[in-house]
Amino acid sequence: MGIKYICNGASCACDQGSAPSSLDVSSQNTIVIQEKLMATEDDITFKNPFGSCKLKNNYPCIPDIKTKWENPSSNVLGKNKKTLLETSKLTCATGGKINITNSLQTGSKIIIFDHYSPPVATLLKKEIVSVNWKNNDLENEIDSANIGDKVSLVVETKNYNEGETVVIVIDEANGKNIKSNTKLVKFSGEVNADGFAALKEEISIENEN
Repeated sequence: MGIKYICNGASCACDQGSAPSSLDVSSQNTIVIQEKLMATEDDITFKNPFGSCKLKNNYPCIPDIKTKWENPSSNVLGKNKKTLLETSKLTCATGGKINITNSLQTGSKIIIFDHYSPPVATLLKKEIVSVNWKNNDLENEIDSANIGDKVSLVVETKNYNEGETVVIVIDEANGKNIKSNTKLVKFSGEVNADGFAALKEEISIENEN
């Protein structure tokens, strides 16, 4: 792959610090590599300090950066900003030497020159896969029922979360009443870990003309 470019959050180390840190890219917000902002020589701030500093009697590190990174790439981005490479170095005014230990470039260089926005998770479409009639105790699947029987529904879902409520509204095929003065019946129940919902609001089949 050759020498890697540096991405936002790249791991860094100081030879006088007791802990690693990560680079905070703030010099530009329009150029990304593998969905991460690309670092330039002007990015000299870190998301957390380098632990304690050996040159300050192990007091907490406070980076004192007064210069740009050394040995950046010859590639120039907007406003004459040069991109960082994994071989680039930075000097702290206190005396520490900072280098990059993990660039976070994980594949081939594919740079996107565009207005950057964080990747957005695609919402999965919720679906009702199947609806089956069951008898009163939900043990057996049925395709017909007699007057006076109680029936229930078992629904198989896709992309529903456990505990979500499923609502099914049914009507009679020929527009007749299902129960007295009732043409529509609403069933509801919670989806279990396997994606099924048992809608236990049983209805009694009645003789309606």
